[in-house]
Amino acid sequence: MRKETAAKKIGNVRFEGLPECGFMCERAELVCPSCGYKFAEVKKEEDEPETVLKELTDKFNGIRGKRISELSESELFLYREFTGKKRYCLRIARAMGEDYLINFAKLCGYKNGFLKHNEANTNLKFNDLIIR
Repeated sequence: MRKETAAKKIGNVRFEGLPECGFMCERAELVCPSCGYKFAEVKKEEDEPETVLKELTDKFNGIRGKRISELSESELFLYREFTGKKRYCLRIARAMGEDYLINFAKLCGYKNGFLKHNEANTNLKFNDLIIR
């Protein structure tokens, strides 16, 4: 069995130097276009995306029928991740008070400087939707 030379990565593409000819080709190619060297196929582990999707959908179904103002910080974060309404959820968190905003910011992975730029304001108005 022959050893392959070191692989290089440029951007998201991995290149391999071949022991036969030194030609640099994409690792996605199965055969070297220069010397015909055959790469061993790399098998990827298959995830179970259906399981992850089902878990998220089950969690989201748990908050259906609630008003936005009734959600806990973690439920609001789930709503944010599921719908992609980041700015709307931030406005709600700001309107719910400082403690709520701090906990929501931690769930979102925001750093401490985030709170300096986004102060809680209980006078903020928002559309209190019922989640469907």
